[in-house]
Amino acid sequence: MSLLTKHIPSDDPDRLALADQQTTLGWADLDQMMNRAVNLVRSLDLGPERRLAVFAENSAETVIAYVAAALAGASAVPVNFHLTPDELTYILEDSASNLLLVGPETAERGVRAAEAVSNASGGPPIAVMGWHCPDRPGVISWEQGLALAPDEPPPTDIPPLPHLSSTPRAPLVGPRGWRPHLACTRAGRPSPSISPPAQLPTRLSAPIWWWARCITPGRLQPPATSWAGLQ
Repeated sequence: MSLLTKHIPSDDPDRLALADQQTTLGWADLDQMMNRAVNLVRSLDLGPERRLAVFAENSAETVIAYVAAALAGASAVPVNFHLTPDELTYILEDSASNLLLVGPETAERGVRAAEAVSNASGGPPIAVMGWHCPDRPGVISWEQGLALAPDEPPPTDIPPLPHLSSTPRAPLVGPRGWRPHLACTRAGRPSPSISPPAQLPTRLSAPIWWWARCITPGRLQPPATSWAGLQ
């Protein structure tokens, strides 16, 4: 969207903006995808708390989902992708998330946790949306959602709603014990590479700094790859 691309020279729209092992996006492509992602999140029923959870390994889509949630005025809960379905179920219930975003590696556990929350509460099931999950039962296609969302710039005056997790009332019991919500990097898998614009958009600096901390190697360590000037 314009907040991301207004500092990029108009004669260099294909300059690298975001890349992972599968995806490479220039600033022009990222601009269009971010518009669609923000409009998609704004169109979803996220409940009174406007809250969703992200349970996915490092990828370009993960970065886009976090930033899109912040720009859409939603509260995003970053979930450690190593968690078991039972641990994820606890976090979904505790955070009151109405949508779970997953990747192909976490889709099966995500669907099981969403169904467990629904069975326990007797309420409607939590929607599960995922990228690179073709024809997977119980998972709504992220790519199809983006294709149906408009690519026009969304409003820019919506404040982000960060989710601040409190200490669990009853620690989870298991062989690995309680794990924090934060996502972490699997050994040997690099974090997405983010190329900064010429000037960092002020409004995005805090959300991107926070989400960059959540997706880089080591828990709660300064980001290894993030916007320039924030390392």
